[in-house]
Amino acid sequence: MFFKIMNNESEVIIMQGALVVEMIQIVIFLIGAGTLIYLTRPRGLLSGLSFPFHLCDASNTKLERKFLLKDLRQAKKSFEFVVGCGFFEFWNDSKIIKSFQRAVNRGVRITLAIEECNLQRLQSTALQTLLPSDSVQLYTTKKRLPETYRLVDGVYAHTFNFTQNKFFRMLSTEEEITKRQKMLINSCLENCVIN
Repeated sequence: MFFKIMNNESEVIIMQGALVVEMIQIVIFLIGAGTLIYLTRPRGLLSGLSFPFHLCDASNTKLERKFLLKDLRQAKKSFEFVVGCGFFEFWNDSKIIKSFQRAVNRGVRITLAIEECNLQRLQSTALQTLLPSDSVQLYTTKKRLPETYRLVDGVYAHTFNFTQNKFFRMLSTEEEITKRQKMLINSCLENCVIN
């Protein structure tokens, strides 16, 4: 009888241990699923919940500048650029303005999308000299643009976006990223007004 009781107690302990392990696995799965949903969320539904914390970091802004200059050099036909809210200091950067000018001189069609509230800021920068041009189209939107998106000749361009690079790139091919980037840019341009 004593042996039987001990046996039942050990079974109970084993069952409780297995239950705890199962609960931990479920919690880990839910955290992973929540992270995936957040990082690959449709932009229109949860754009108000975006946290562009990376924009405040000077080293990230430096990287974004480097990527922008590289993309402008590589562009041959088209350059589509949705300007995130943290990158307005670029428009007084002489190197970037010269790169935009060279791209326009090479015949590259440039599409810029900015927030309507930043239009006056843009008009007071050096980029304004390029805007009355057939090669440069400027779109404005009333929506908040928390992140930066770029396509160079219709192909995905590397930007320092938390959602686009840190996680999404690990799980996707370049074609999938390009398709998603095009979708994001097109949905942004649909809500824009040409200036």
